[in-house]
Amino acid sequence: MPPSSKAQFIVAADKSCKQGNLAVAPLGKQLKALSQSTSANQSPQLVSLLIKIANTDQASLNNLQNIPEPPEDKTVLSRIFSAADNEILDIQNAATGLSHGDTKAFQDNIQAFQQAHALYDARAQSYGFHYCGTNR
Repeated sequence: MPPSSKAQFIVAADKSCKQGNLAVAPLGKQLKALSQSTSANQSPQLVSLLIKIANTDQASLNNLQNIPEPPEDKTVLSRIFSAADNEILDIQNAATGLSHGDTKAFQDNIQAFQQAHALYDARAQSYGFHYCGTNR
């Protein structure tokens, strides 16, 4: 496929991101419900759910990165994708910390995820995306 214009890229990327958002939305709802009633015996469920979210986000990012990029935007898109990569890594690290009983690592990585998500959202919105970086 030839590289696309910025407008074509945004349309294709937003379509991909919207599908990814729809896939992760029910997991996010489960996460919210589970985290509001977390007890020690729910940690394995929470770890499993975090891993599912990270895997779903990774698949969405892979789909996004497979869309031909406008050559003039490779640097800015690389920064956007890097912020998304950091989100995924923070979710994975939170799951690892929790699976080892390290609640501080879990909490630190959830906080890092929130910061990475804010950065990803800001960069994506600045580029012109409507669904990438958000949970719409």
